[in-house]
Amino acid sequence: MKVSILDLLEFLWWSGILTTLSWRANEFIKSHTKNKNLLLLNTWAAQAITFAENNAGNNMDLATTFIQKRLAANNLQGRFSNQQIEAVILQANKAIKGE
Repeated sequence: MKVSILDLLEFLWWSGILTTLSWRANEFIKSHTKNKNLLLLNTWAAQAITFAENNAGNNMDLATTFIQKRLAANNLQGRFSNQQIEAVILQANKAIKGE
């Protein structure tokens, strides 16, 4: 009996193995992407604080605008709320001041 690749894939699909592997791979990719986005946000928060401190005006507004522009430039707008952005800015500010 000769088994083709298509027969093997069909067997794996109907047995649920391929479905499970596909689902797990999808979840891994989502979490990996989310972690990368959070790391970018933290990096940008530190840059935003430096930018805001070197310019006149309300530092929180300047830093928030800086990050929102970076998110838009990288097609990530809408992934983080303003509250999340402000929390990351405050956290980065504490880390910078603590160093």
